[in-house]
Amino acid sequence: METRCRCGNPILYPFYQLGCLECGAACCPACAVSLESAPYCARCAGSILGVGSLLQSLYPDQILVG
Repeated sequence: METRCRCGNPILYPFYQLGCLECGAACCPACAVSLESAPYCARCAGSILGVGSLLQSLYPDQILVG
């Protein structure tokens, strides 16, 4: 099994395929943000931590929405 995450990293094993607890977006261990042992995508983690607009200003060319 080799599929790719939306960030481009290969997912070699099923247990590396994570999902955002908030929006359900697919994540891999490289792009998932773990908050209190729960995986979140960058957009949802930024929203929870109150830095969503900061992320968008740092990465204006990337779409950080689910």
